[in-house]
Amino acid sequence: ALPYCNLRQLYPEASLVLDGADSEKYSCLVCQVVVHQPTAASMMMYTAISIERYIAITRPFSYPDIFTMKKVRISIICSWIYSYFMFIGLSCFNIWTPGLQCSLSMILYQPAAFYGIIASAGILMLIIICTAYCRIFYIAWAHKKQQNEQQNAIGPVTDTSKSDMKIVKMMAIIFGTLVILYTPYWIFTCVVLFYKQKPKWLVTYEQFSVIMYYCNSFCNSFVYGWKSTDFRRALRMLVFRQNSV
Repeated sequence: ALPYCNLRQLYPEASLVLDGADSEKYSCLVCQVVVHQPTAASMMMYTAISIERYIAITRPFSYPDIFTMKKVRISIICSWIYSYFMFIGLSCFNIWTPGLQCSLSMILYQPAAFYGIIASAGILMLIIICTAYCRIFYIAWAHKKQQNEQQNAIGPVTDTSKSDMKIVKMMAIIFGTLVILYTPYWIFTCVVLFYKQKPKWLVTYEQFSVIMYYCNSFCNSFVYGWKSTDFRRALRMLVFRQNSV
């Protein structure tokens, strides 16, 4: 279902032709849930991770009590359930018209429902992520400045401090990747509000922004592989274990 839904999302003229408007309508609505639910869940997970990292840095002594394994599992389950119901609920406000592109926009949904359920949630999560990471980077910068002063007065910094700064740099790259890939999508999502009928140039740029939006999780794996030795070690163990079976 996922390959067909992606094809229908990006190239509606190449999709399978179903009999009747109802079949087209419901296949489009189902595809919206199939394609966008994992992306929404990923965005929510990234928001939760940014909050977790912020609390780990600002409240290290309370961290073990706040983030237990049980709470983490409940958060993951609730994120997936909420993301499913968010798109299923949005489908109830569809304004389907046969022949139009099957895309996550006001063409398919009522504007109030679209901006109230999807755009507002996405922009809110992006603001939370940006705020948390900006605060984390400021703390890391202040800590690095203090380390440099101590290094000049006492001696070289410890390996633990170097490891912490390496993690912060990796987080900064991941955060920058998210901002670069997510921001165009939300910009064009808001620009669509000013057009009753989208011009061709806007449709083209919007589709490129959607592709960039989807590529975030894909790009994160390359960042982890590039900056994290633990990730590379775990990946090698996984591959070797699979080969040995």
